[in-house]
This record gives sequence, structure tokens and C-alpha cells, in this order.
Amino acid sequence: MKVKKENIEFTCEKCGACCRAEGYVYLKHGELAAMAEYLAKTVKEVKNDFTEFRLFKGRVIKQDTDGCVMLVEGRCAVYDARPVQCREYPFWKHVDEKWWEYFKTFCPGVRNAKTIRGTKP
Repeated sequence: MKVKKENIEFTCEKCGACCRAEGYVYLKHGELAAMAEYLAKTVKEVKNDFTEFRLFKGRVIKQDTDGCVMLVEGRCAVYDARPVQCREYPFWKHVDEKWWEYFKTFCPGVRNAKTIRGTKP
């Protein structure tokens, strides 16, 4: 069963755990340019320095040993221009109860989220 945003009281705790979790942040059309503008860099600089191309995945933000390379001193360096995937976390279209349980393993906001009475997540 899909987890529905309207059935959950979720508050992001801004801890950066989602930025350190395993996985990719997939870039959609226009997001690279938005990040470049926000960082006052060229698209080419941001593309070369902070992203990579993954076969069958497309352009993604690079990861290092600490997680997303945009995570600087525990904060997102492009927060106001972050990709939609980051803005919509943890309510991605494919998230079901199994994904929700996985998110609980690292995300305190998900662990502390409350189901609205009379609904399922």
C-alpha cells in the first residue's frame, strides 16, 4: 500500500540523514541549471564538479564517503534550489509501507511521524 502524505504528520528534522543514505538523487530537466544559478557557477562547472552520468540512471548528484556532495557541514549547499526528489522526500510516488519502514532506520522525522487517526500511512 502506498504511503500518502495527507495521512501522515511528518516534520523534517533537518538532520541530513537522508543526504547520507545510500542511493542516488536523479536530476530532472532544469535542476542542474537551477543549482548552478544558486551557486553562482556555470552549468558546466556544477555538472563536472558535483554530478556524474550513470548508465540507465541519467545524471545524478555525486556521492562521497559522507553521502551527497552537496551536504556541506551538515547542511545542503543548494537547499533553496535542491532537486524535486529532495524536496518531496519521504513522499515519493513509489513509497509504500516497506519503504517507510526502511526510512525509519535512518530518518528521525519518519520515525517520529504520526499517522492521522482513522487512516493508514
